[in-house]
Amino acid sequence: MSKKQDELSQLNGVDFFRLATKESHPRTRIRLLALGQLQAGKEKMAVINMFQISLTSLRKWLL
Repeated sequence: MSKKQDELSQLNGVDFFRLATKESHPRTRIRLLALGQLQAGKEKMAVINMFQISLTSLRKWLL
């Protein structure tokens, strides 16, 4: 299993978009939406540009 598949396999079974609609804190909501986009199959660079975050931040969120 590749590293990318291993990271993304941890995201299965969680509905990040539904969680984001219930989240009141803006930063946490952005994080949940970004993880939802990754789960939906978007490339990491597309998510980074979409939410204007750093690659380092995205990697921390995936840990």
